[in-house]
Amino acid sequence: MKSYKKMKIITAFFLTLMVALLGIPSISNAAAIGDQLKSPENGWSRYDDTNSLFSYEGTWTSSGYGDSELYYNNSNHVATVEGSTVSFTFKGSKLRIIGSIRSDKSNAMNITIDGATDTFSAYAITGLTQVLLYEKTNMSSGYHQVTIEFVKSSSSVVNFVFDAIDIDTNGELSDPDFVEPEPTPTATPEPTLTPEQPTDSRAIFVVTLTTGLEKEYDLSMQEVNDFINWYEAKQEGTGKASYAINKHDNNKGPFKSRKEYILFDRILTFEVSEY
Repeated sequence: MKSYKKMKIITAFFLTLMVALLGIPSISNAAAIGDQLKSPENGWSRYDDTNSLFSYEGTWTSSGYGDSELYYNNSNHVATVEGSTVSFTFKGSKLRIIGSIRSDKSNAMNITIDGATDTFSAYAITGLTQVLLYEKTNMSSGYHQVTIEFVKSSSSVVNFVFDAIDIDTNGELSDPDFVEPEPTPTATPEPTLTPEQPTDSRAIFVVTLTTGLEKEYDLSMQEVNDFINWYEAKQEGTGKASYAINKHDNNKGPFKSRKEYILFDRILTFEVSEY
């Protein structure tokens, strides 16, 4: 009898433990690549494909679906010609791409973030909409430029469906050509001492970008030295991410001034030819 009661107690204990374990929600409910994600998860905000801050190039069609829940906000953009792109700039530290998967989709789509190109797949045997196609987290907090390119990985690929993006809840979507503003300085770095240059000394200043493109400017040596000081400070981890070069006599049109912004991480080399 005592053994029977003891067995009942043990059985009741394990049943209670199982119920408790089954009733505890999963600690991690994060979606995985290939999951259907009809709404943004906690910590994310969603921007629909119809947002005016998305820049579409190439051949795209846009459709509305009434009250249908097939696509987010009942709309999508579909690229039908290879090389078509959608570009945007966002402020934040993480990104998700939402679209459709099916057997007629590409498994080698290009996505370029801040000049670095990665790939993702929209191919699947079974078709599904509002799917998490791509995710990148742990980026530096700030502004990021993104371009998604439709690539036909095989002759059977028909199109690419772009539905929405998710970013940080405290992030924001910006114009594709937005340049990050200069941050408010928190500390004044020690000035780099440079030899004084004659006021009439000038130079042909050539900047070679990582893309191979060369930018040539006719500048005073003071302007050249200001650029070099900015570049060396940025290498040490201080200063803004871009530098504005005054185009001076190259200014054309009814503008007070024209400046070209050079991004630090796009610079390969620069050359100074003083005259």
